[in-house]
Amino acid sequence: MEEHYSKLKIKTRVICFLFDKKEYKEEFKSLKKDGSYLATRDNLRIGYVDSQKLIKKMKAKYSVRMFDPISMSSLVLKRYNGDIVHYDLTGDEHVFMHNWINKNSAKEVDELNNEIYKIYDLLRQPMFLTFVDFDNPKTAKASY
Repeated sequence: MEEHYSKLKIKTRVICFLFDKKEYKEEFKSLKKDGSYLATRDNLRIGYVDSQKLIKKMKAKYSVRMFDPISMSSLVLKRYNGDIVHYDLTGDEHVFMHNWINKNSAKEVDELNNEIYKIYDLLRQPMFLTFVDFDNPKTAKASY
């Protein structure tokens, strides 16, 4: 498994910060259920933190990169290219975590490979495909 994993290009990390696990029972239950649904993705790792001391330390260090200004509970995703996005668990807007994770795991425009296809397959979203000669520097540069 480790050899297979090291060859993957698209790797996604997700951490769920739950400041009060009792208050966010439904969100935690949803995270576990959605994590099971996403278990077919070899390139995805999901974890959670419920230590209030550690969450305060992370918020002090990373502030708005990982948390909304007044929130202490957040879902944070780091994409393979280093981009970090977060979702405020205390907000009014409800999202399905598995869709949010898949949508943010790939860039809006990306090269189609087995890993990206798997993400879009799990999203059940249509794909717009275009064919580009990436061996030609002129067309490859213009495509990104």
